[in-house]
Amino acid sequence: MPTNRTTFRGRCFLCGFSSTKGGITRHLKKHIAEYQGKTPLVWVRVTDQTPWNASGLSKAYWLDLEMPTYLTLAHLDEFLRAVWVECCGHLSRFFVRQGQDEVMSFEHLSEDDLAEEEMVALYKKDPKKLAQRVAREKGVSYAEAQKTLALWALLYLNRPERRDIHRTTLSTLLKMTNKWEYEYDYGTTTHLHLKVMARYHGPKPPANAPIRILSRNYKPVIPCAECGQPADYWEMDEGWPRPLCKRHIEEKGSEYYLPIVNSPRTGLCGYDGPAHLDLAFEVYSPAKET
Repeated sequence: MPTNRTTFRGRCFLCGFSSTKGGITRHLKKHIAEYQGKTPLVWVRVTDQTPWNASGLSKAYWLDLEMPTYLTLAHLDEFLRAVWVECCGHLSRFFVRQGQDEVMSFEHLSEDDLAEEEMVALYKKDPKKLAQRVAREKGVSYAEAQKTLALWALLYLNRPERRDIHRTTLSTLLKMTNKWEYEYDYGTTTHLHLKVMARYHGPKPPANAPIRILSRNYKPVIPCAECGQPADYWEMDEGWPRPLCKRHIEEKGSEYYLPIVNSPRTGLCGYDGPAHLDLAFEVYSPAKET
């Protein structure tokens, strides 16, 4: 029996072609086939996986990004923040799963964090040598150093390995996996999934804009909770976001509200749009499309 399923559409930013996500995928492959150049590039699709997306339309949101593989994950983190998630300077990270288990995390690590990860690596490689070093540096017996390290290892060896996003390039990550995750804000978390769609060579991008958007979803229509017309704002007065059009926001005299923007973070925390106007894409899907 057929079921009614909402189909979301997007636009190719290279030529303006509009289609469904599947149609955009086939279309972008044709663009890539025409490329010429020597720079290793990667096409990554970013999709929303946020369980509590305020709009309830997580499948509506996607970004197709192209970037050179020499970029660090810090560059990608900065871009995702600017175009889709940054609101209050929250923490963020990338991570890799194997099945249901998280095995690798890429974070903004401090010098203390890096020293800790070096200790973990040394312990895995040669625990006796590390115990000798600890005994020497702390001025304790070898047996006491071994005991201390054994207790420390219970806490640190069973967690995912951590690496600094400033010191990890895309090429390094791509040797491990074609799929990984991203989290922004560990409280009201926006959770994204990233998947490599293609690896290829092409022209070197400009240094001031190494990441470019290949395609992006059109802004989904979110109906006003009062009248069913397209909503303009999230009313935040009562806790969980409630979509309202401009007329009903004004009638209710709401004191705390946020604009509805084309991002999976819309309605969460204090998010009110991208860092720069040129990163915004608040266009609704045309009534008639190719």
